[in-house]
Amino acid sequence: MEETVTADSLKTMISFPFRDERWVGKLLLASVWVFLSFIPVLPQALLLGYVALIILQVVETGEPSLPAWDDFSRIFRHGLRLFGLGFVYLLPVILLVLIGYGAMFLSVFTLESSAVPEGAAVASVIISYLVGFGLMGIGALLGFGISLFLPVAGCHVVVEDEFAAGFRFKEWWPIFRANWDGFLVSFLLLFGGGMLAYYASQFLIFTVVLCCFYPLIIGFLGAYFQIVGGALFARAYRVGRENLNQVSE
Repeated sequence: MEETVTADSLKTMISFPFRDERWVGKLLLASVWVFLSFIPVLPQALLLGYVALIILQVVETGEPSLPAWDDFSRIFRHGLRLFGLGFVYLLPVILLVLIGYGAMFLSVFTLESSAVPEGAAVASVIISYLVGFGLMGIGALLGFGISLFLPVAGCHVVVEDEFAAGFRFKEWWPIFRANWDGFLVSFLLLFGGGMLAYYASQFLIFTVVLCCFYPLIIGFLGAYFQIVGGALFARAYRVGRENLNQVSE
């Protein structure tokens, strides 16, 4: 049974983007898509599609590498599926947050309305804010829970080359269960590393010269962690599938 995360495998996953001879150009283009993420769908789909190619490499060979940016139609096709998968799974979270914001926003009109007694208006604002924060809190917890198993569904979509595969729970849930600790470790490594890099980059804002490079650094870090995250989750998927096959034999 293959170990999911060892010191050597973790070092490989963290450093593999920089072992490519053309890593500067490849990561730079990936960073551009992060920088342009304010544009709907297209940049996100291209970056996700690039990560999908890395997922395929790791699942098939066990070794990650940076693929070439030479087949944009294939990259976009894979990325659009992953983008759609994430949107569908996170739609309840989006709705809860929007409804929460809506409740808080509408309470302002109640407070300013002369037709509502002042006491009732204040009470309405308090209740609206409590409901709003409550819904957003539930949405945050739900989003955190979904993010734990969404990567295995995403890997399954990429491997099966089919959008519907992400919703065939009976196919990918046993893979997740066969290596749930591997997915959890990958998630914690990615989450912890991302948070550490994000807060470290905040120091750039307080410098006169380096603050100009802040958008570029954020774009690079966003691309790097998505690429490394794809490799980590792909390895966890590969190990989970191997573990499942060993149990069934």
